[in-house]
Amino acid sequence: MGNLYKQRTKNAKLLQQQNELIHAQKEEKEILLKEIHHRVKNNLQVVIALLELQDNALKDNQFSEAVTMSQNRIRSMAMIHELLYKNSDVGNLDFKKYISKLLEQVLSSYANNSLFTYSIKIQENIHFDLDTAIPLGLIVTELFTNAVKYAVGINGKTEVELSFTEKNGAYTLEMKDNGQGLPDGFDLKNSKSLGMRLIHSLAKQVGGEVSYQFCEGAVFSIKFTPYTNDN
Repeated sequence: MGNLYKQRTKNAKLLQQQNELIHAQKEEKEILLKEIHHRVKNNLQVVIALLELQDNALKDNQFSEAVTMSQNRIRSMAMIHELLYKNSDVGNLDFKKYISKLLEQVLSSYANNSLFTYSIKIQENIHFDLDTAIPLGLIVTELFTNAVKYAVGINGKTEVELSFTEKNGAYTLEMKDNGQGLPDGFDLKNSKSLGMRLIHSLAKQVGGEVSYQFCEGAVFSIKFTPYTNDN
């Protein structure tokens, strides 16, 4: 009995040491990941600042518009890294919180934002990892930017509704505005627009497709089921 007790005590001590080691390694990994997110965010902020300096130097309206769009795309990625850095779970992002901050940031970059209103309907407790959050953030940035620039209602004001729902593991992102919609005969899939090509490419990254219809304004929908490690 004495030897059995000693062996059990020894095993229990070894198990405790292993658990402590695993816990320490996990904490170290999380600290390193947070540091990576922080550094990536800072590097992206430097790129945004460099674009701003270039824009100020050239003072060209067309170039300035392109710079603003590029900055918003980069900001959408930088914001993800910032939120993950501050998050207790560095691998998952609160999507509703992210999109709310993202739309506010994009709208603030345009001077005519006083004529613009938007609403957000996103289910609670939807979280995504980096590989899914970045493409979705860029898609939202593109669609929202297009609405800010081009969608004007009959009252002279722009209204946008963004909804995001989940059912049985499948997600639907929808953005609707009160503007005039796309021109008749517009080929969404074969568009030469950089923004539209980017939206299609990003949708494919998350395993989804883009659709469009006109219903008292432009309605864009992206339906997707995120890829898993088994896909």
